Amino acid sequence: MNANENLELVLPTKEYEEQVMECRKTFLENNETFDGCAGLEDVKTYEEWKNFDGRLAKKYGNNFVPSTVYLAIRVADNKLVGIIDFRHYLSDFLLNYGGNIGYSVLISERKKDMQKKC
Repeated sequence: MNANENLELVLPTKEYEEQVMECRKTFLENNETFDGCAGLEDVKTYEEWKNFDGRLAKKYGNNFVPSTVYLAIRVADNKLVGIIDFRHYLSDFLLNYGGNIGYSVLISERKKDMQKKC
């Protein structure tokens, strides 16, 4: 992987609002799943989405698992490549089906050759 392909994990900030909401729109239009997107499909605004713990605790009740959501940003152009959700522990459901890490990659960023170039 060369320096232009490096990714950085960043916490969601206002800087990425437009890119995240465009991701949401594209995923909905293409009937994509929102794995690791912290309920992005359920919200209308970025600010609503960023209230992860409050919103998801209400939705899942006793099955709520706290997590930390990161945006995978390509360093070279500051472009959103995906969303990653690191779950702090596992519920029974996540133990069997979801795991500690959930993620989604933008459709336009999939199947790219990221092999190390010598």
